[in-house]
Amino acid sequence: MKKIIKILISIILIISLFNLSTPYSDFLLRRSITNQIAYLINKFETGLGKKLQERYPEGELFGNLIFALSLIKYSEKYEIPDINQIENAILITTSKEAKSNYTKDLPLEYGAFYTGWINFTLKKYIESEIFKRSTKKKTFINLYRHFSNKIIEVQKGSIQLLESYSNSIWPADNIVCIASLDAENQELKKQWLDKIRIKSKSDKKLINHYGNNPSEIRGSSQALITYFLANINKKQAKEYFDRYKPLFTKKLIGISFIKEYQGDNNSEDIDSGPIILGFGSVATIMNAKAMATLDIKGAKSTWNFLNFIGIPINLFGKKYYLFGKEPIYDIFLLWITVDLISK
Repeated sequence: MKKIIKILISIILIISLFNLSTPYSDFLLRRSITNQIAYLINKFETGLGKKLQERYPEGELFGNLIFALSLIKYSEKYEIPDINQIENAILITTSKEAKSNYTKDLPLEYGAFYTGWINFTLKKYIESEIFKRSTKKKTFINLYRHFSNKIIEVQKGSIQLLESYSNSIWPADNIVCIASLDAENQELKKQWLDKIRIKSKSDKKLINHYGNNPSEIRGSSQALITYFLANINKKQAKEYFDRYKPLFTKKLIGISFIKEYQGDNNSEDIDSGPIILGFGSVATIMNAKAMATLDIKGAKSTWNFLNFIGIPINLFGKKYYLFGKEPIYDIFLLWITVDLISK
């Protein structure tokens, strides 16, 4: 019996060592990513998008687009065998069925969240080297022009903060729209960002979480905003990160934990995900993505923690977390992992 226990402990230690070494080894990192992609492809082909939509208000769109963005980013370093996975993920979100989850009759048709995330993903795909392999270039270029024109048209005359849903404005979703526009719209992007900053009443010079509460700032949206600011202007994004970091970050053995709220409010919602001891799961995950994008020290150690607590199973060419019960965790962790590959 003691021998069996020793063998089990040895196996656990070896697996733990491999997991902890993963972000520091290109071989292990690539194995982690390719196996996770293989697992998620299988899941999406067997209805993962619809399952996510049943659990989360924006599950299908979020799941598909973050997966597509992960594949696009990964393709910058390594060739991916099938670009249909990217194209299918994008096209699913533009379908009539997908649109039915969003409000059509808004100043920006279907809202800033829907339009911004799709357009941002289209921009990243069209700008990527892998897009040259597409046989549907015209389709995706036309889609990008369509969504970009919709965004630009609604801002003609005077700049406004756009609703994501009826009477609901989320500044972060507006920043996604801004990041989705090309360089030709630089003046509009600047004016729009200035408008968002002016509307926010935070005394910390940070962008508020929700339009109807201009003074509330939260960890999850700060991290998300930082990531998208990095896709607009990396220098400004780094300055923004340095402003919100001391207010929300608690560092422990190199791991950056992010508080969801500044005060004692520990209530969870769809934006925060589970909150443990005041630290938000979504905030911590999204902050790791922002850090990795900005090449800030600590992204790998934070990913290591998130990877470890996810109880990763990486066998037979497939990798998944939490015994396959929370695939949204797999999708978000993959999105971080692709930024850890050596430049």
